[in-house]
Amino acid sequence: MANTTTVDQLLSFAEVFVRELVGSEDLGGPGARGASLLEAAPTGDHHFAIHAMFPSRLKVISIVAMMASCSVMFSPAGTMLSIAKRGRSGKESCLPYLALYTQAFFWAVYGALTHHPDIVRINSIASVVSAGWLVNLAVYANEGDRAWVTPGILATIVGVVITGIAMVLAIHNPVFKVKVVSDTAFIFTLALYFAPLGQAVNVVRTKSTEGFPTALVAVGFVSACLWSEYSLLVNSIAYLVPNLVGVVMNAMQLVAVGYVMVRYPQQREVPLSVDEEKALLKREWQHTEEGQEEAW
Repeated sequence: MANTTTVDQLLSFAEVFVRELVGSEDLGGPGARGASLLEAAPTGDHHFAIHAMFPSRLKVISIVAMMASCSVMFSPAGTMLSIAKRGRSGKESCLPYLALYTQAFFWAVYGALTHHPDIVRINSIASVVSAGWLVNLAVYANEGDRAWVTPGILATIVGVVITGIAMVLAIHNPVFKVKVVSDTAFIFTLALYFAPLGQAVNVVRTKSTEGFPTALVAVGFVSACLWSEYSLLVNSIAYLVPNLVGVVMNAMQLVAVGYVMVRYPQQREVPLSVDEEKALLKREWQHTEEGQEEAW
């Protein structure tokens, strides 16, 4: 009997998750299995009430926010392609990708529990993409580290999924369940946001913006702003807080980079014209000849 109940709960959550992912309005609302879970979850009424007040605004914000988020999550594609070409991960750390995968997975679960389809969609995409980056790092781990890095990454990917399922099945109070899932996601989101601060500190210390992903941080700032506004419209405080943290952290990095760019302008090399290159080569050749004559 206990096993049957567990399977029913798992199937109920799976049905709700899929319907939120593809849009429950497209499938005619929750099915028989998902109905009880939908009724039990908090904040749903606020979501649909506010959605009715600002349908167009909410849709535009969610679309633009998804585009910004996708540009951020696909930004490591060049790095991953280089790793695959050379056959080893080098110094690329897997920790940021683990944090991205974990927080995205738990936010997707949170979105399903609170009936926010856009949160489910963007975080489902993020969890799949980041899992792909992790698999790439696992396959092309450095030979000396492959014995423990590869199984460690794969075990973490599976372990996060098992932990999420266990939370859904083991916690029966719907409000407490949402809180546990959102708090877990929030912890890993903080780790994801605080990780790049070292780069910003290095920019200020060296007074150089070389190597700093300014465009990526700027897009991340816009994405966090849009998801913050989205969270306000759907009355999701749990999703609002980490995005506000993202706004502050990205803004701090942009201010640091902007300060260095204004206070210490970077010296850019101006390309020489063809005549200037010929004259330079001629002078170097003359100096070489003069040096040889003096040596003789």
